[in-house]
Amino acid sequence: VKPARLRALVLEDEWPARNYLVELLEASGEAQVVCAVPSPALATAAVQGAPEGIDVAFVDVHLAGEADAERAGLTWMQHIRSHPACPRLV
Repeated sequence: VKPARLRALVLEDEWPARNYLVELLEASGEAQVVCAVPSPALATAAVQGAPEGIDVAFVDVHLAGEADAERAGLTWMQHIRSHPACPRLV
């Protein structure tokens, strides 16, 4: 029995990088990208709307346009770790 694919979230503000990562993840056959978004706010909304949760998140640390762009991805990870839809994110 083949194990279920990981449910993945991609948070990347640059479209080419986001699109490429989605293509790589899907092509691996190991992950299903349930959302790919450019901002922490959209990532939070996606997590809240993911009925089966998120297993893994690929997060850009530096997100242009955010208040603390140098740490925006890390700040989002600290915030979302306690969300019930992300029990395995560390």
